[in-house]
Amino acid sequence: MESIYIIAIIFFFLESLIYFISPISITFLSIILLGYFFWIFKIKNIEIYVFSILFLLRIILGINFNNYNIGDIVEIKTEILNGRGKIEKIDNKFLKDYKSIYVENIEEGNYKFIGEIKKIQDKYLILDIFEKEKRVEKDIEIILEKKIIKLRKNLSNGCVNLIKAMILGDKSNVYREVENKFRYSGASHLLAISGLHIGIISGIILYALDKLLLKKEIKYILGLIILSIYVFSIKISPSVIRAYIMGVVYIIGNIIYEKNDIKKSFLVAFIINLLIYPNSFSNISFLMSYLCVFTILWIYPKFQIQIKVKMKNLWNYLIFLFSIQIILTPLTLYFFNTINFLSFFTNIILTPIGSVFIILGFGAIIIPSIFSKFYLMIVEGTYILLEKFLNLFEKLPYLSLKIENKIDFKMIIFFYIIIFGIIFSKELKSYLKNQRKI
Repeated sequence: MESIYIIAIIFFFLESLIYFISPISITFLSIILLGYFFWIFKIKNIEIYVFSILFLLRIILGINFNNYNIGDIVEIKTEILNGRGKIEKIDNKFLKDYKSIYVENIEEGNYKFIGEIKKIQDKYLILDIFEKEKRVEKDIEIILEKKIIKLRKNLSNGCVNLIKAMILGDKSNVYREVENKFRYSGASHLLAISGLHIGIISGIILYALDKLLLKKEIKYILGLIILSIYVFSIKISPSVIRAYIMGVVYIIGNIIYEKNDIKKSFLVAFIINLLIYPNSFSNISFLMSYLCVFTILWIYPKFQIQIKVKMKNLWNYLIFLFSIQIILTPLTLYFFNTINFLSFFTNIILTPIGSVFIILGFGAIIIPSIFSKFYLMIVEGTYILLEKFLNLFEKLPYLSLKIENKIDFKMIIFFYIIIFGIIFSKELKSYLKNQRKI
């Protein structure tokens, strides 16, 4: 186990403490933990202490730990979709817990509101707005919107709305009933840009560059530039940036090292994300993206069938999907109050079709309209296939079960602490033991 693992574990520990104790207590425990590492285990790696202190300061200075009351005047940054938006910042600091804001008669877009809190509930608040400031659209967003208008001439509205959501990060036109179908089928991860989307689009870019027979370093540098242009051209959100960071770290790892260690790349991306967004554990897209990759890298290999058996690949694929479902179930319980009993089955079908649709949708955006008539027929056909399966799964009973009782977020965090403890405890003990011998 190397320093990067220790730093990631410390970051995870400190981030978890946010939801259990006060900032003063976090500071006190951090000092004890780092002192224990230094004097008891004789860990001399300076980067461990530097990054730990930086993250502690980021938590204390970057997160709003205040308890707000009705009547308080606040400044809120959010993106409004259908009269609702997740609060990104309040009084210029990240909010510790997941909360949304409901507004009336406000057009969709990114806003900064100043107003008085009129109502507070578990996961949302209502604001009496005094001032509002809307972010001006970038020129490239206007160009992409014109492309979307052109696509509507050859594709159905439903198909274009999905392209806009999956490729451009704008879910404003996705019908509520379509969102509900994705959620019921356990495939809501396909709608929002996540690590899956960035991974697919990065793969398309690198595959195309590979055909040019470029040197490895040049190929990955160009890939990084093209990916960056894509990300900063679409609708930027914290979830997009988080997924982008994961892609960037992987590409840079391939530029710097002869053989990239994907586990280290994942941990570096995890650390960078927490430094930028110290409240990441309250963001479902972050949790789902990183827990999926964590499951793929550390949990699935422990259950993967290695011996020769009939339909080995199919069984391994089922184990793969089931592992992810088990790990993500606490999140769906907390954020959606549902348990997706058979989402591993529906995702056998929906995830591959959705992935193909992402690839084709990306092509539909970049291919000039004059050359794309036949191509768009394939895009529409893929959308129809995806829609048919969503409609089929919607009719199946008990795919998802609604849970009325609210789950405490502390229980969710505690569940993942146990999982990570089981995965890393043996390696951590071995590392600390070796450090004491040095």
